[in-house]
Amino acid sequence: MSNAHIIGSIILVFLIVIYFKEKKDEGRYPALKDNLMVWVSIALLMFYLPFPLISLSYKIKDLDIGIRAILRPLLLTSIVLMYGTIIFGLIISKRRAFR
Repeated sequence: MSNAHIIGSIILVFLIVIYFKEKKDEGRYPALKDNLMVWVSIALLMFYLPFPLISLSYKIKDLDIGIRAILRPLLLTSIVLMYGTIIFGLIISKRRAFR
């Protein structure tokens, strides 16, 4: 994985945090569960929060294999959580929440 992946994931997390701040300032909390964009943002946040750390660990050559063995299931778990959250959001979201 390249440095572009790491930097891109950090920027994406930053933009998602800004999006959630904007939604918080709107003040319409009940409509958030119906908004697909919120669910996709949560899913991307679940994946891209641990991703830069895992990517950096694979770039370090002298890192212990035991640490890498711990990080691989963390990566797979974050992938499953990301797709599960997107599917859940697709099921419960409503089209009118985008207006």
